Amino acid sequence: MNLLDLIIHLADPRLHDAFFLDQGVDTTSEHVSVYMRGAPGLETDIALLGVEETDEELDYHKHGAHWINFLPLYMVEEIVEGGVAARKSPVEIATRVLEYARNDA
Repeated sequence: MNLLDLIIHLADPRLHDAFFLDQGVDTTSEHVSVYMRGAPGLETDIALLGVEETDEELDYHKHGAHWINFLPLYMVEEIVEGGVAARKSPVEIATRVLEYARNDA
């Protein structure tokens, strides 16, 4: 999964629950964050990981891969909601998420 995939699925409420189930996201987690493997970008691999698994570490290692805590999922969801309301495309919304992480977070 990459950031653009996440944005597309978050933008359509009908896909939300099934998407989280397919990705193995612990929806009972107290806090879920988006972790990236590599430099932030639209096509960068991401994982949605709960605080119970990661202890919110900035650098997290799982199955030999190095993941960086990018943003809390709730922040991404807020940006997606604003983008959908403004009728932005998934690419525009994902670009805004990247800008937010780089400049405002």
